[in-house]
Amino acid sequence: MMDLNDAMQFVYKVKSRFQLTRDRHFYARFLDIFIKYRNGENTAADVYREVTLILEGHDDLIDELRMFLPYTANVV
Repeated sequence: MMDLNDAMQFVYKVKSRFQLTRDRHFYARFLDIFIKYRNGENTAADVYREVTLILEGHDDLIDELRMFLPYTANVV
């Protein structure tokens, strides 16, 4: 079962993958999506759809994302 520490490690992986690259705006967008989810502005399905677009080509991160979202979010 995933816990807060696992979630923080995932966020750190995304940050380290994008923050120091020309694609650093992806990390800011990634955080914005999760903030909106936490505030009830997005559903889990919205998060999955938007984040998988950002993480396209980074299959390892998409696989980890699936561990954090409800199963129904993965069936978009």
